[in-house]
Amino acid sequence: MFIGASSGSTGDGIKVTTLFVISLVIYRSINYNHSNVLNRTLSKDTIRRAFFIFSSGILIATIATFVLLNTETIPDGFGLEYILIEVFSCIGTVGLTMGLTSSLTIIGKVVLILLMLIGRVGVMTFLWSLTNEKRESGINYPEMNLPVG
Repeated sequence: MFIGASSGSTGDGIKVTTLFVISLVIYRSINYNHSNVLNRTLSKDTIRRAFFIFSSGILIATIATFVLLNTETIPDGFGLEYILIEVFSCIGTVGLTMGLTSSLTIIGKVVLILLMLIGRVGVMTFLWSLTNEKRESGINYPEMNLPVG
């Protein structure tokens, strides 16, 4: 549920291409020391973004799991997987549940709502929205002449 959507789809979570870039870079760094695929070289920025998206997604899932483990009561007979399915289902906005959602506290529901938002808009977009960095739009509009007079 965490990894699975293609890069052009509207699926949530980590894209398959992100996992492919990470796997390729790890494999190539062990064997060849360069990252080529289909007679193209992957840019350092693409590699950096792939590792950032994956690691921050795992970090967010870990923090959410820790918060849910401390705020929610897990029914007898269930363990950590009870929480993990809820967390990764929300990041991937899959909709699967083991019945925990209805018995969550307010904190747990807010955590799951945030996870669904992060999964929907993407990890990088969500984290960039939290910064105060102002950027120029980079858009240059063409000039036009209006008849005045």
